[in-house]
Amino acid sequence: NNKRSSSGSSRQMNMNAAVCCLLILACCCNIATVSALSMSMGMSTKAAAAVGYGKTCVIAGATGYIGKAVVQESVRQGYRTIALVRDKARVMEEDEGKRLYGSYFQGAEVVQCDVENQDELVQLMSSIEGGVDNIISCLASASGLKQ
Repeated sequence: NNKRSSSGSSRQMNMNAAVCCLLILACCCNIATVSALSMSMGMSTKAAAAVGYGKTCVIAGATGYIGKAVVQESVRQGYRTIALVRDKARVMEEDEGKRLYGSYFQGAEVVQCDVENQDELVQLMSSIEGGVDNIISCLASASGLKQ
């Protein structure tokens, strides 16, 4: 039992470190915050598409309940949307992944990235052509463990 809670605490600390890493990247790269995304339901599709035109939005935790809706809204608002996922093949190639995420990720670029690996995150963010305008973290885990 102690082993399990210790492991859970360790995973939660890793998740907190990943969130901090994303925030540090946002600050160091002079990236705008989530407030740039307007989640207004009353906005017409044409008006929404103009909000993000020419801008790039990176979403961490894209496969979560909230994350997949944020990806869909980001695309709707015209952002070049990059959805960060743990396992791209599971999301894009397996039948279950296509069923769960297909409609939400339509129009988004799905990129595999371990958000707990600072070097991988920095390399990914640096390689995005045209830079990044927004980073949105939807990282969460009820148990603190990778699912």
